Amino acid sequence: MAKAVGFGISIVPAVYEYQVFKPGTVYSGEFTVSNNTESEISLRVEKFDVSQEQNGATSLKEKGDPNFSLSPWISVCCKDFVLKPGEKRKVTYKIAVPANPLPGGKYGAIVLVAAGQNSKARGVSLREGIAHVIIGRVAGKTDLTSQIDSVSVIPKINFKWPWQKTSFRLKVINKGNLHERIKGNIFIYRGVPTHTKAVISVNPSNTLVLPKSSRVYTYQLPSEPIISLSKKGLKISWDGFYLGRYHALVRVKHHVNNRLVTFQKDVTFWILPWWIIFIILVLLVGFMLKLHHGMRNKS
Repeated sequence: MAKAVGFGISIVPAVYEYQVFKPGTVYSGEFTVSNNTESEISLRVEKFDVSQEQNGATSLKEKGDPNFSLSPWISVCCKDFVLKPGEKRKVTYKIAVPANPLPGGKYGAIVLVAAGQNSKARGVSLREGIAHVIIGRVAGKTDLTSQIDSVSVIPKINFKWPWQKTSFRLKVINKGNLHERIKGNIFIYRGVPTHTKAVISVNPSNTLVLPKSSRVYTYQLPSEPIISLSKKGLKISWDGFYLGRYHALVRVKHHVNNRLVTFQKDVTFWILPWWIIFIILVLLVGFMLKLHHGMRNKS
């Protein structure tokens, strides 16, 4: 079960997802908050709508897009409370779904703010605060449609490997009114796709792309030391060594018009470390000089 942690406080679960919100129905929920410090902490409880930035960070707003807003439906058992060192407490809440809600995804959060912080004045980010995020949807005319907008490799030619990492970026745009979870793999190969050198899992943690927003997923080319020392002695492995031209075959499942489809794209990239090129040039010059010297001695 996921846990949210911030300023010595933890919340379990960090995220709760309801399958379907039925019109006119009241739902009950709860989470446990723990004080992991040796000091007493005063907390204030607030409600926010959830939105998403392009880098995937989730931000919280007092009033979000009314099409996807959930906070007006939420009522919490308490407005503020104090936690003693090591104390745990359950916080309960209710979600009252209106009689005629708009169909589509609904996103909100119950946020715990330390006393003295003015979250409404400065805005809140899940990277800064601690929140219990609530996700759900209302049935009806819903559209789950996303687009893999771009696939790129940075840098296209890597002269500084392994100090500079080669990264793969996927930009996903959610055009529908439901949240999307993409899944798939990036297959690294040279020659033919069946001879893969590495496989990178795309979105293994099942993160969301919220409606009418975009998200960029970034993954690094896996590499490991060529020479490593273990209890069994010195180990030499070429699995994490790259040199030359490679392919990255991106294969991702997403939705278009509520149907699951597969996106596929093949991009090329180069690993040409300057230090290897330098060694090859030194060896080549040395060979040429030795060859030239041998020919002079024969003459």
